[in-house]
Amino acid sequence: MYRPFDHLTRKVRSGEERQIDLASTKVRQLAQPFVNSNRNVFMDRYFTSYSTVQHLLPHGLTTIGTVFAHVCRDVLACLRKAAERDLHSTLAVYEHNR
Repeated sequence: MYRPFDHLTRKVRSGEERQIDLASTKVRQLAQPFVNSNRNVFMDRYFTSYSTVQHLLPHGLTTIGTVFAHVCRDVLACLRKAAERDLHSTLAVYEHNR
């Protein structure tokens, strides 16, 4: 059976940063056929990163995904204040060009 994401769970080089780069690269490759189609890209926590979102947005792709603030260094500081929010709450973040 073909499993396209099996290689993403292995460490290619030492360190979490290399795995994040690999995940971001794979998301970009998988999204390539849909560039400028104004579609949503849904990602789980392993694939979601701020840099990936910033890359896809100018190419006509919006992103929906889960980000764990304690894992991702590029999460905005205002989003890391989880203690100030209600339990089981959701915070939506939107960014648009002015």
